[in-house]
Order: sequence, then structure tokens, then C-alpha cells
Amino acid sequence: MAQAIRTFTSSQNLEIPDQFLWVSFRNGDKEALEKLYCRYNAALYRYGIKICGDPEMVRDGMQELFSKLWGARGRISDAICVQMYMYRSLRRLLLQQVIRKRRRQTSLSVDTLGNGHDQSIEQSFISKEICKEMFVRLRSELQTLSKNQREAIILRFFNALSYVQISEIMGLQIDSVYNLTSKALEILRSRMNLDLPRG
Repeated sequence: MAQAIRTFTSSQNLEIPDQFLWVSFRNGDKEALEKLYCRYNAALYRYGIKICGDPEMVRDGMQELFSKLWGARGRISDAICVQMYMYRSLRRLLLQQVIRKRRRQTSLSVDTLGNGHDQSIEQSFISKEICKEMFVRLRSELQTLSKNQREAIILRFFNALSYVQISEIMGLQIDSVYNLTSKALEILRSRMNLDLPRG
């Protein structure tokens, strides 16, 4: 297949089409995947920066993307638009990384709560029990929301994603995400009698 690429290039004197490289890569031609990387790495990097703003995370995401592509080459289906396929795949990987990072940060923050020197052991215990009870109530009330409302709340407040990121994940317009979140918060405020954030 690599020979076919070289023959195609020399005979046509044109840039090799994405689709041709994609088929070659899926058939085990690593050189074809390398050509796709060289063609799109700069554009993918710029796109990744717009999603998460973290250069190191973007580089890791791109490395993971092409590693996964090569590892799954025999199972990957044909792509109508190779560029969009790679963009969507990178976006999914980066958003997964953002969610994992937020969860780690949240976990670390929770672990440090109640450990100040000005709190007694009893006060710390009471605070934790109250938090636990509120969390149980909140989790129960979340189940009463619609699927989209619940997903928007979880992504926004449990994973700290932006409305832009949420709209991309859910495939909705940003206005729709705002409305979903606002209505869900009103429902939760009313049922739990809490001073929840406004969005």
C-alpha cells in the first residue's frame, strides 16, 4: 500500500487525498497515518486549544488519538470526512480528560475540607454528616429531572464544564443549555429549599 501511495503521488503530482490515505492506514500502512498526522497536527492543536486551553493536555490528547487510531485500525469504519472524524475524536478525548481532571481536583478539595486547626473533631464530623445528607437528597432529586436537565446539571456543576463545552457534548445550542440548566436549578431550589447557584 505504501508503494501504491508513492506511485499515486508521482503519477498524479498532486497531494494524496485524505480518503486514499485513510483506506491505506486502515489496511495497516503506518506511513499513511503519519502523512495524515503531518497534514492535520497543526490544525488539530489549534482546535484542541480552543476546547481546553491547556497545551500539555492537547499534546497528550493528540498523542492518545493517533495511538488509538493505529491500535484500532482494523476496527475503524470508513470516514466520510477524515478531518471531521479526527476533530470529533480529539474533542471527545479532551473532554474526557477535562472531566477526569475536574473530578481529581474536586476529590482533593473534599479531602481537605474540615481539617482546619480552628475546627474541633466534633464540628468536622457534624459538617461531614450534613454534607452527606444534603448530597443524598440532591442525588435523589436529580433523578426527578428530565434526562437532558440532569445531564446539563451534572456537566455544569459536578464536572465544572463551560456552557460551550456542554453544548458540544450534548449537541445542543448554547441557549438551550442555559434554559435547561436554569429550569433544573429552579426545580431543585423549590424542592430542596436551598440557595443554589443561578447557573
